[in-house]
Amino acid sequence: MLELALPNAHALAVMILIAVALVLFARDDIPLETTSLVVIVLLTVGFQLFPFEMDGRSVNPSEFFLGFGNRALIAVCAL
Repeated sequence: MLELALPNAHALAVMILIAVALVLFARDDIPLETTSLVVIVLLTVGFQLFPFEMDGRSVNPSEFFLGFGNRALIAVCAL
């Protein structure tokens, strides 16, 4: 039988942050921009304090921002 394994601590933290962000996005008294900024700051600070290692290499928190310069993302946002 196939055993299900729990995700690691980083994945659990990101899933909880997504759930909290969805709740905050649904509230009318908190601006969307504030919620978005808080999520980005929490991701950056969280991965700075608790680095994620993959294949023996630590993922730098500044790498989160590298995807924002992608042409595909800009094209989708322009739609």
